[in-house]
Amino acid sequence: MMPDQFDQAVVLNQLRYSGMLETVRIRKAGYAVRRPFQDFYKRYRVLMRNLALPEDVRGKCTVLLQLYDASNSEWQLGKTKVFLRESLEQKLEKRREEEVNQAVMVIQAHILGYLARKRYRKVLCGVVIIQKNYRAFLMRKRFLHLKNATVVFQKQVRGWLARRVYRQLLAEKQEEERKKWEEEERKKREQEERERESAQREAELRAQQEEAVRRQQELEALQKSQKEADLSHELEK
Repeated sequence: MMPDQFDQAVVLNQLRYSGMLETVRIRKAGYAVRRPFQDFYKRYRVLMRNLALPEDVRGKCTVLLQLYDASNSEWQLGKTKVFLRESLEQKLEKRREEEVNQAVMVIQAHILGYLARKRYRKVLCGVVIIQKNYRAFLMRKRFLHLKNATVVFQKQVRGWLARRVYRQLLAEKQEEERKKWEEEERKKREQEERERESAQREAELRAQQEEAVRRQQELEALQKSQKEADLSHELEK
C-alpha cells in the first residue's frame, strides 16, 4: 500500500479480523465512558446554570443526568464515578458544545462591543481633536480678520480725530492771528490817531503862537503909532 492511499475493503477486513468492530459493539452496548464526579461536574457544569442543584457533587451530577435521561438507562452512578453510554455522552457533548459556542458568541459580542466602543471613543476623540483644531483655526482666522478690521477702523477714527483736531487748531490759530491782526490794526489806528491829535495840537499851538506874535506885533505897531502920534502932538504944541 502507498502512503495516504488505502483500499476500503482491505481496511474493513483488517478491522474485522483484528476484533476492533466487536470491541466497538461491546463498548456501545456497555458504559464505555467513566468519569469521576468532580471531573464530570467541572466539564458539564455549564449545562447546570439554570438548575436547582444540591450541595454535594453526586447530587449535582444526578440532576443533570436525569434531565437528559430520566429513564436511567444510559447512565449509572458508582461510588466515585459516573458511567455513561456513548450516545448519552455524545448528547451531552453536543449540548455542551452548543452552550460553549453560545457563551463564546456572547463573549465575542462583548469583546467586539468593547473593541467597537474603544475604536468609537478613539475615533470620537480624533473627531473632537479635529473639530477643536478646525474651530481654533476658524476662531484665529476670525480674530485676525476682526483685528485687521479693528486696526483699519481705529486708523480711520484716529485720522478723523486728528483731522478734526487739526482743523480746530487751525481755526484757533486763524482766530488768534485774526485777533492779533485786529489788535495790531487797532494799535496802529490808535497810534495814527495819537499822531494826528499830536499834529493837530502842534498846529494849534503854532497857530496860537503865531496869533500871539501877530497880536504882539499889532500891539507894538499900535504902541509905536501911539508914540508917533503923541510925539507929533507934542511937536505941534
